[in-house]
Amino acid sequence: MAQAYLALLAHERRQVRSDELSEVLELADAPRLWALSQLEEAEVIGLFEIGGQNVSDMLPIFRIK
Repeated sequence: MAQAYLALLAHERRQVRSDELSEVLELADAPRLWALSQLEEAEVIGLFEIGGQNVSDMLPIFRIK
């Protein structure tokens, strides 16, 4: 979400026009959406299964504060 914050900051500083802001926010959100789709695909093909047990809940999750 740091990218969205930076996009809004650029808009406030008038580095990005209002009509461009939605595109900048979409570009900022694209990596997160890509990662979520990759995670979902990995779970579907069973990448996170060990001995028939899903271990995706044990993966570390990093949050930006």
